[in-house]
Amino acid sequence: MANFGYFGLTYLLRRGNGNRIGMHSVEEIESLFRRHGWVMRRGELTQEGVHACTLDRLIDEGLILKPRTGYYMWAAEDGPDELALLLRIAP
Repeated sequence: MANFGYFGLTYLLRRGNGNRIGMHSVEEIESLFRRHGWVMRRGELTQEGVHACTLDRLIDEGLILKPRTGYYMWAAEDGPDELALLLRIAP
């Protein structure tokens, strides 16, 4: 998949199907991450209806990161700090 960067993604989404990726808007997905402390597990995202193809697209566009298998974190400036991430993914 091509990497359009955040502003390119915003343009494509607004031009085509609004500000949506899959069944959710970028704002809805950001809200999910905010409610879960900016770090979510794959199962939590699946329960919320966020599919694997949507996660792949968000990763490709740089909106989320995958620091460990099964864990995803919001990549915005107001997202998680390193301590929050470590506390969440440490065994």
